[in-house]
Amino acid sequence: MASTTIAQAVTDLYTLLNTSISGVTKVYDHEPTTPVDNSVTVTCQAVTPDFFVLSLRIYVKVGDARDSQQRLWTLIQNVDATVDAQFGPSRWDITYDPEAQVFIATNLLETGREDSY
Repeated sequence: MASTTIAQAVTDLYTLLNTSISGVTKVYDHEPTTPVDNSVTVTCQAVTPDFFVLSLRIYVKVGDARDSQQRLWTLIQNVDATVDAQFGPSRWDITYDPEAQVFIATNLLETGREDSY
């Protein structure tokens, strides 16, 4: 997958993810101030001479900690299965935001720039 602009790169990944991924309640093409439970966000993290680096985040609100972690793991696998064909194996970093009481899984994906040299 290659894109000519940051907006196109975000839209292409958003469109890919905005299918029926089991367990995902909402996909955003931006970083919302208050994401809903079991949601996925797509934003631009960085721009290099050859790639647009897209940030993919999964948000899971914490109720029962064990259940929330298991839901997060399931969502990671479901989202990964959707993007794997175009981006290959991925790395997910998992954090907890105590103020918002959410688990956040973050993945950085590179998509080629059609305007690269």
